[in-house]
Amino acid sequence: MNKQKFNSLPPDIQKELTGFSQAFIERWAVEWNAIDIEGREFFKANGGQVLNLSDAEAARWVKASEPVVAGFKKDLTSKGYTEKEVDSWLKFIQERIQYWKGQEKAKKIPTAYEY
Repeated sequence: MNKQKFNSLPPDIQKELTGFSQAFIERWAVEWNAIDIEGREFFKANGGQVLNLSDAEAARWVKASEPVVAGFKKDLTSKGYTEKEVDSWLKFIQERIQYWKGQEKAKKIPTAYEY
């Protein structure tokens, strides 16, 4: 459901949906991680190899992806979004990734990834 649809709902329904969603945030995070772990194990069992990038290599990949991100931003701004909006979305995503990585570590939530 998008924000416009959510905002069109009566306040009591919004409250119920928000409460339900809040109750399941961590539960769904654990479930998604379990799916990732299962997928990683399936991949490895079928001959796949998981390679962990060094910090230097990860930085190189980030640098190499900059033209893709720039193209994404250009595409969205051509559709009427401002560069500021797009930058704020990307910043939010990056912040949430760091937040949830921290939550995984703090709460000892199993993950398919090595950080």
